[in-house]
Amino acid sequence: MYCPKCQARVYFSFPYSKLVALLSLLLAIGSLLLVRVTSLPWFIAGTVVLWVPISMFLNIYSTRFKRASLKKWKPRATRTFFEWFYERDKPPEMFDK
Repeated sequence: MYCPKCQARVYFSFPYSKLVALLSLLLAIGSLLLVRVTSLPWFIAGTVVLWVPISMFLNIYSTRFKRASLKKWKPRATRTFFEWFYERDKPPEMFDK
């Protein structure tokens, strides 16, 4: 996404994203405890499945109090795991160019 004024790369920044993530995780865990899920694999899977929509809803709801803003994109300082993995598996250079 690019800024309409300066054409620099930007991203949406939600105001309370860390608080929303923690609160939505607690709500997901609490709701599964409330319905008495006893199996650990189902508890973990249910937490992940519930966490995402609750987090999305709370992010949207939190913009009611403070709007989301556009912030300047910062390029990564390090490579991701997949970039490292693909670079490691590429065939070696056999001929100098």
